[in-house]
Amino acid sequence: MAHSSPARWLAPLALVAAAIALGAVLKAGLSSSPTETPPASSTPVTRTPLGGAKEKTTTTRTQPHPGAAKTYTVQPGDFLSDVADKTGVPIERLRELNPGLDANSMHVGQKIRLAP
Repeated sequence: MAHSSPARWLAPLALVAAAIALGAVLKAGLSSSPTETPPASSTPVTRTPLGGAKEKTTTTRTQPHPGAAKTYTVQPGDFLSDVADKTGVPIERLRELNPGLDANSMHVGQKIRLAP
């Protein structure tokens, strides 16, 4: 039997080493803490994407600034909870101010009322 080439055992070894390194990088990236400190209060929020599947997350709410805009223009990827987070207006209030608003059919460029 002929002597095996080192490439026959080095290639799989290199592949395993690369997989371990990739796993370590991904784990470090997922477990890193955010660079800014969020406000103290947290509220559980259910996000409903345009496709209809629900995703449960915990987010923080901020209070609206005096003189803040009275409408919000929906951006790509926005959920109703994103609008609430960005504007400081609770989801319930957004639903009261926008009775015909369907969180599952929001579209880019749509205007959402934030204040009466």
